[in-house]
Amino acid sequence: MGFGKSWRIGTNVELGWDFSLAEVRMVRPKDEEVTTDNLDATAVYGARIGLKYQFFNVLDPDGYGISASLGAAYQPELKPGFIYSKRGDDSQTGGYAGSTPEEGGIDSKIHQSTIFMGAISYRTERVEADGAIVVESSSQDTGISPISVYDGTSVTVGGRYRVTPGLGLGIVYWGSGAPPWRDRINFGLRDINPSDFGFLVTFGSGLERGTDIMISSPTGSFSESLSFYLRVH
Repeated sequence: MGFGKSWRIGTNVELGWDFSLAEVRMVRPKDEEVTTDNLDATAVYGARIGLKYQFFNVLDPDGYGISASLGAAYQPELKPGFIYSKRGDDSQTGGYAGSTPEEGGIDSKIHQSTIFMGAISYRTERVEADGAIVVESSSQDTGISPISVYDGTSVTVGGRYRVTPGLGLGIVYWGSGAPPWRDRINFGLRDINPSDFGFLVTFGSGLERGTDIMISSPTGSFSESLSFYLRVH
């Protein structure tokens, strides 16, 4: 669960922030000899602030047309508010409200990250398409980050077609960059090789408003595992 908000300054500048409120995950082994469930929970982590400038647009009064933007975001290095991890009968806590490493707690900090992007968007009543080049620079000088670290240049593209005014189908590709759920806590799930794309189902007829459900695979095989990401905007 997360929360974010943005404000439009004038016509072409947008300032926003977001952070992750909480994540809880349980992994249940298939091995009949291993019956212990693993439970991980993290609360209040992964804050970011960003600024976007739309330097080009040819749009009608409803917002349909083509536009191009430049943006930057900063994610500070922060200790999570609380971390809980349980392996069998053994449990550990960490973060500001948990145990310190000296007390046997989890030593963990969300890594610092700086993000720059250039993006282009195309909108019609039926078709929506987006493309972006993202450059991310990360640092892990202190602590061990519980979320995946992305560093380098990546390309993200996505498209959506509205089958009906209130239902859209699409696909998104993020390659070696961060997926929409960039703050997912790392956990053991065989040799992790997550998919670099996802299928999209959207509900709602408003431009930039509605509910998105993205389906991908945390192990790279849709026949083996599925994950669902829900976004309301």
